[in-house]
Amino acid sequence: MPRLLLLCALAALTTAAAAQSASFEGRVTVAETGEPLVGATLLLDGTIYGATTDIDGRYRFSAPAGDYALVASFIGYATERRDLTATAGATVREDFALAEAATEVGQVVVTGASRRPERITDSPATVQVLSGADLQQYPGVSYEQALSRLKGVDYVRSGITGFGINARGFNSAFNTKMLLLTDNRRQVLPGAGLPFANMNPVIKEDVERVEVILGPSSALYGPNAHNGTVNVITKDPRNSQGLTIVAEGGMGGADSEVYSARGRYAQAFADNRVAVKVAGEYTGGQDFAFTDTVYVSVPAPTPEAAGFDVILVETVGVGQSELGIMEVADTILVTMIPESGDAIQALKAGIMEIADVLAVNKADQPGADILLDAGGQSIYMDGSFQMWAADYQFQNG
Repeated sequence: MPRLLLLCALAALTTAAAAQSASFEGRVTVAETGEPLVGATLLLDGTIYGATTDIDGRYRFSAPAGDYALVASFIGYATERRDLTATAGATVREDFALAEAATEVGQVVVTGASRRPERITDSPATVQVLSGADLQQYPGVSYEQALSRLKGVDYVRSGITGFGINARGFNSAFNTKMLLLTDNRRQVLPGAGLPFANMNPVIKEDVERVEVILGPSSALYGPNAHNGTVNVITKDPRNSQGLTIVAEGGMGGADSEVYSARGRYAQAFADNRVAVKVAGEYTGGQDFAFTDTVYVSVPAPTPEAAGFDVILVETVGVGQSELGIMEVADTILVTMIPESGDAIQALKAGIMEIADVLAVNKADQPGADILLDAGGQSIYMDGSFQMWAADYQFQNG
């Protein structure tokens, strides 16, 4: 019984609030062509009430009855302002046809570079912005793929929906130097430091804009922001109300395919003082065939197949997880120089365990004996180790 009374009270409150409100709806188009203008902003000046246009250029929202100035705006188009009176329970319809205009430099407002709203030209760091309208024109199933269009962003593709970005080179699929934020909340895998990337639970239709800070920003955001920050700002349910359902798919080469279904619903109550939104996504597909020569061994060349008695393979950068040479060579010779680090560093290098022969170059330099001793103990843990020393000199003239 108490629950029934509570539900009745809430229903009465909602009905009373709706009776005191007015509805605003209409359509925004391009004056020159008559095409719908997607993502245009409609706002009652001086209030928090407003909305953005959908794919058909239509908008709808509610606000308390009263006298207002309704402002329609979109970057690159002239802003229009209309004074109107809204009575309780009535629906006010206003259509706008915005004309193209020169974009004012610095009109874009960002928040990521200093954590406060400011014009992009006043930002203390270089910021690239991807707007919601830009995302609607991009055919990909997620907003992350559209980041490849931004200047200064290094983009690597690791699958149909997998990606990695960086801002200062040395990019890889396991990049921990770019911090990912959603509405200023960290989206990083605990322990690994990797951004959520395509596991970030934000659909493309719920993104208002994406700000990419190109450069270090650890002073504001802490670890993992060494090379830059990606801040995903979602739509406010009070300004972007209604139901959106999207289904799309595609096919590529190598028998790859992807399909996605996404939905978003937002609604405001009690004169826009309370709002709720729900978004969901299901994405699947068949990834393209991929072979990683670092983590997947390749067939070793044989001397007989190459027509030689002995094949010498020279490598650089071997160590830690890059041990593919073990699957190729029968005998592995590791070359080191004296005073390149202490014994602990030699053990941590990750290459001593694979060496069959340890060669010390510049053996006449101090520390050669220590290096041989430390290397020998890492190769033969039982202590049986033989050392050879040779001195080669070459003089020209």
